[in-house]
Amino acid sequence: MKSKSIVAAMAFMGLALLSACTSPNPGFNTYNMVWSTIVIAAPPDKVFAYLADPRTAAEWEENLKPEDITDIRGSGLGSSSHWKADWAGQTIAGKDLVVDYVPNQKLVQKTVCEPFPGTGACQQTRTWLLLPEPPGTKLIGMIENTSQTPPTSKIPKESVTQEAFQKLLDGNLQRIKAALEK
Repeated sequence: MKSKSIVAAMAFMGLALLSACTSPNPGFNTYNMVWSTIVIAAPPDKVFAYLADPRTAAEWEENLKPEDITDIRGSGLGSSSHWKADWAGQTIAGKDLVVDYVPNQKLVQKTVCEPFPGTGACQQTRTWLLLPEPPGTKLIGMIENTSQTPPTSKIPKESVTQEAFQKLLDGNLQRIKAALEK
């Protein structure tokens, strides 16, 4: 049964990659999936509460400001928020929606960017897995991103590479750890 799940996941990832690369958009399309881990000296419930609160994202997402996180609705599964950020010299905005929520264990947020003239479109899924590990919590972060960027965009192609998203995730994890270990 486990091997069927792995095969299904690989097939899904292949289809996502294929759809990202075969879009009719004449610009450039990218698909990236990165993951990383960090151990935080704080209990899982504290780490989970921090990640589940959209207002804290401005502390660990380097391109967000507190005033740019708006329209926070609900908490837990189905909760949402809107945001805007400066990224790669452009202003982008989007909506985050919590699509999986297992308290103190798993949080999955789906992001859809609102297209701005000349910036293209993106979809991103952030997955956070939390495991108790002395002296606190092992946090596993994963970002899956699909971007469609038109040729008129001022967003440089190097800002949407696998390496750029890995650097983004690693930096986010370091800032989350610093905030929780104060």
